[in-house]
Amino acid sequence: MSKSEISEILFSEGIWFFSYAVLWFSYNFVFKYLVAYYFIFIHCGPFFVSII
Repeated sequence: MSKSEISEILFSEGIWFFSYAVLWFSYNFVFKYLVAYYFIFIHCGPFFVSII
C-alpha cells in the first residue's frame, strides 16, 4: 500500500464519519423538536382551542 492509498482511505473514512455525525445530530435535533412540539400541542391544544 502506498502512502497515497492510505491517505485516501483515511480521508474517505473521515468523510463518512463526518457525514454520519452530521446526520445523527440533525436527526437528534429534529426528533427532540418534534417530541417537544407534540407534547406542547397535546398539553396546550385544548387551551388554544378554548381561546379560539
